[in-house]
Amino acid sequence: MYFYIKSQTIKCLVFVFIIQMILIGAENIWAQSDYNTVSPEQILTTIESKGRGFVEAGEFRFRLKESTELTDFRGNIVSLYELPIPVEAIIVYQVMPHSDPCALKIILQREITRVPQPE
Repeated sequence: MYFYIKSQTIKCLVFVFIIQMILIGAENIWAQSDYNTVSPEQILTTIESKGRGFVEAGEFRFRLKESTELTDFRGNIVSLYELPIPVEAIIVYQVMPHSDPCALKIILQREITRVPQPE
């Protein structure tokens, strides 16, 4: 009799565990599909600084991925190292939940020359 009750308790715990795993998996699938349906946005802005894996433009800091495409004035792909600062650019980005927006594409429009300030 004791063994039977013990095995029923274990069966009940296993059943509850399996249901929890199914619900957690369904929630993750729903959250991922919701993220992928967000369409990219774009903004014309001035990139004021750059660093390893990011660019700063105005009040925004855009994360860069390896797949982020940087295009110069002639349409050629350039590296982050070759990006002039400051520069006016169109940034195509995707809003990320709980994180900085992620830049998908940066299209340079014109280089901004800084005028030296007299002392």
